[in-house]
Amino acid sequence: MLADGSSTFDVADNTRIGQLALQQDRNAWISALGGSNDDAGWVVLALWKVGDYRINRGQDASPYYCLAQLPHDDALTPTVDRSISNIPPVNTSGSYWDDLVYIHMDLNTRIHSTGFFFPFHRFYVHAIETAMKERCGYTGAFPYWDWSIDAHDVEHSPLFEDLDPLSGLGGWGDPAQDIEVQTGGFRHLALAYPVPHGLRRNFTLQPFLPFASVPVFTRPAQYANVSFTPERVRALVGWTPGDFVGFQFAMEFPEVRGLAFTFGLVRWGGAMLNFAGGGW
Repeated sequence: MLADGSSTFDVADNTRIGQLALQQDRNAWISALGGSNDDAGWVVLALWKVGDYRINRGQDASPYYCLAQLPHDDALTPTVDRSISNIPPVNTSGSYWDDLVYIHMDLNTRIHSTGFFFPFHRFYVHAIETAMKERCGYTGAFPYWDWSIDAHDVEHSPLFEDLDPLSGLGGWGDPAQDIEVQTGGFRHLALAYPVPHGLRRNFTLQPFLPFASVPVFTRPAQYANVSFTPERVRALVGWTPGDFVGFQFAMEFPEVRGLAFTFGLVRWGGAMLNFAGGGW
């Protein structure tokens, strides 16, 4: 990984542990750790983030723009009655990217607070990556962000301070510009669902205050980032084996809702969260 104060990958490129991290090879770690498969597994998981970032860093935002320039697919139809999903109708003047956003919104009552949460969202990310490869010639892979590392100060995470005009994620939205993102590689991304707008990205550490009257929000004034600290993530992953119902409850309904719900609010605001304003 990067050394303190370094913006290069010298440590990863020139040390044995760095080379092993970039290989992302469990067998290499088994050998390095004297045959301990379990230890190797944990080390590989911890350091894959380094390899992902090293390999994918600097890729521009063009695959997203590509999907946003492809036409709406007329085959897209709602699967949930709008009286239940409570969302705006399909925007037929939108793009293929807007179609992808609509799919998530259409299914919101079926894929949140249910056992479908993890499998659907993994499939959803895979489907977007596949669409980029098949429709736009994308040759990369989606890296993962261990956001628990930045839980102490999400607002100033290095991800949101990467303002590179081609590959940077960009900062938070400008309140004077309808919270639309003004920096980074996505600043010109035009979206059409449910109405035309630029990419919005809002930030608040207390997203539950408007829901103070809802019984499930037992601590509406609590800061949301306390729910996805490394300690909370470890506690969640270490939930009693076999207790899927308990795991699901802990994932989405502890104290102030849950880790996944909380992070969705504190992170983006959310075009994919119809009640949160903002957008991704």
